Amino acid sequence: MNSEAGFSHFAEMKGVPSGPYLLQMGELLKTGSRGCLCESAIKKLAGGEIPDPGLSLCLGHLASCPDCSDRLDRELRSVTFAERLARSSAEDDAPLEFLEGAFAAPEDSPPGPALGEGDLGSIGRYRITGLIGRGLSALTWAAFEPELDRHVAVKMLRPAFAADPDVRSAFLMEARAMAAIHHEGIVPVHTVDEAEGVPFLVMPLLEGESLGERLSRGPLNRREARRITLEVASALRAAHACGLVHRDVKPSNIWIRRKADGSESAMLLDFGVALPSEAGGSTSGSAGYKSPEQSLGAPCDPRTDCFALGCVVFEMLTGRKAWPSSQADLAKLTLPAADPAVPTAWRPLLRSLLSLDPAARPATMEEVAGLVPPEARPWGALVACGLMLALMLAFGVGWMLVWKPGPRPGAPSAPETVAPEVPRPPVATAPAGLKPRLVLRGDPSMPAAVSSDGKVLAMARSGGLVELFSTDNGKPLGAVNTQGPVRHMALDFTGAVLVTANPDGKVTAYKTDKGDVLPGFDKSLSEGKFDWGGAAGDSFLMLSGGRLTVSAPDPKNSNKWLERAIPNPPRTADNKPRPFSNFAICPNTNLVAALVNDQSLSIHDVAAMRLIQVQPTMRPAFKQVRQVIWKNPATCAMVYDRQVVEVEIREKGQREIAIWELPRAALAFAWVGEAEFAMVSDGGGKVPTLALGRRGKRETHTELDTGGAWVESLAWIPASLTLAPRSLVAYCRDGSARFYTIPAR
Repeated sequence: MNSEAGFSHFAEMKGVPSGPYLLQMGELLKTGSRGCLCESAIKKLAGGEIPDPGLSLCLGHLASCPDCSDRLDRELRSVTFAERLARSSAEDDAPLEFLEGAFAAPEDSPPGPALGEGDLGSIGRYRITGLIGRGLSALTWAAFEPELDRHVAVKMLRPAFAADPDVRSAFLMEARAMAAIHHEGIVPVHTVDEAEGVPFLVMPLLEGESLGERLSRGPLNRREARRITLEVASALRAAHACGLVHRDVKPSNIWIRRKADGSESAMLLDFGVALPSEAGGSTSGSAGYKSPEQSLGAPCDPRTDCFALGCVVFEMLTGRKAWPSSQADLAKLTLPAADPAVPTAWRPLLRSLLSLDPAARPATMEEVAGLVPPEARPWGALVACGLMLALMLAFGVGWMLVWKPGPRPGAPSAPETVAPEVPRPPVATAPAGLKPRLVLRGDPSMPAAVSSDGKVLAMARSGGLVELFSTDNGKPLGAVNTQGPVRHMALDFTGAVLVTANPDGKVTAYKTDKGDVLPGFDKSLSEGKFDWGGAAGDSFLMLSGGRLTVSAPDPKNSNKWLERAIPNPPRTADNKPRPFSNFAICPNTNLVAALVNDQSLSIHDVAAMRLIQVQPTMRPAFKQVRQVIWKNPATCAMVYDRQVVEVEIREKGQREIAIWELPRAALAFAWVGEAEFAMVSDGGGKVPTLALGRRGKRETHTELDTGGAWVESLAWIPASLTLAPRSLVAYCRDGSARFYTIPAR
């Protein structure tokens, strides 16, 4: 990677004019013979001040330079405690006990003496009666104010942190932010004072519990979720009107207040990381609720709070967090709005709030309130209305048939009128989706696999029976008895060998013609996956425990398999390897692409056991690689939520990289041609949609008919990329495998 040329290239791929960026960041990215980052770039990286595309360029260099990685590590360790504190939360990975021990924080006791019987101590004139909240930098006490005969809450900075001007300033900023907002959903500040040089603020003592405590007992009903959503949105609207962005909306910062009349209302707490709108340079917030732009330290506006509110709404409806904390789960992550536990009426709101692109989110809380589903009518009222209408209709019919008087004798009859026939315009109908040419149904709880040549499909049944079918006409080709349940399986290139893994991790290979066990094939798989590859289709690759191995028959002994481990590319200064986290095989070749700890993509030749190249991935948390897939032997692609990064495979020289956006976030992705793809995405219905699109286009052009089935994953038939007909396989939750013939374009 060379600095200015590389940055120009990256800016061009991002669709951003490179000139202004080079003028702004040229000094940061000026490099020496090794292309190392300058000190200014290291400091800005540590502070989260470099957005894309410069961030991706810098991370790309760090992935291959141990010296710069060590320099960044030292810079991160030197960041002041105040900055670390601003970026931490009780829900992040940093343990509270470690922080307290490292900075010698005092025990959780009030600093002053007791002022009355039963008091725990005092803070100024306030008598402390109990501890009600514990944070990283402050403690919140229940207290009594004798002069005004009222119970209050006193939030006091931990004395050990009072000497730090940054922490002290942040604490007082919270008090000023809360005092500036006058709204029933914002806790008012009575006063701000100091006791023994330590600042504290005084607020009303509220009855109730936090939303986090309530959600610990399970999800909320829709009526309660709707009320809390609207009340929090109203409080945020008041904060935004004062020019403040909260930046830390989460269940533990929402208080469900119990009023004297027994009713409840939601109130917004903790403005400790609130900053003026458009303020940047801070990545403060809580993991699982921070917006993408917030994670990068980019400028934030009210749409940042929209994203966090969307996370809270999802949690209220489902009882689960919108985004898993484990990176390993991201590859199988279902986007929150498409989660089956989300009611259909709430999906448009969540799709809007949880968009990774700030421009696609509501600009104001008024817009958010307009997207909240209306309150459903109680069933009792609906039934009563239905009965009333039925009675009125019965009465009207009876009156017409029985009691209606006939015409008076001799009265002239009214002339008969006929309404003229009005021609009706033709009804526009949506074009029918591309229907599958073949549907094979299996057990929903069992796996399925197709051979690399696309001619054989294996479907596992309960009890360990695996049935084989022709993908041309669906006719049975035989069966293999595995003597137990199957957790994972794979067919070789022609479907001659079937490998299965049972729930205990035992891996066994079978000859599909007779069902015999393949001798010498003794492996185990605790977690991970396996598949067949290699130019001859007889190389067996398995990922287990971060180790990627390739096995092939021993040419000297047909009953023996030779196993070799693919070496992990070094990522640390002391040459320690990082574990593999995923891999993808390029069919009919010896190439395999492997993710190294979700941080870089390495390309290997499994026949020569040779590393060809290493390509860094994008490291921001909202851009984890969801899928690695080969387009052709010269191009491998990494698929993120809405972004596809194509990497040219070349041993030497400058590699080309193409970056383009998908129409929507992809739950599953597959190439069906050099410039055409299939993707599964949330289309707003009960199940995700399966559609075809063109590379680089922002819309899909053909929808595929799934029969209402939820498509979990896609597989393309490799030979069909260059030979007609092109074929695609969709594996669905109902256990079916649907085969589509993609028309030539």
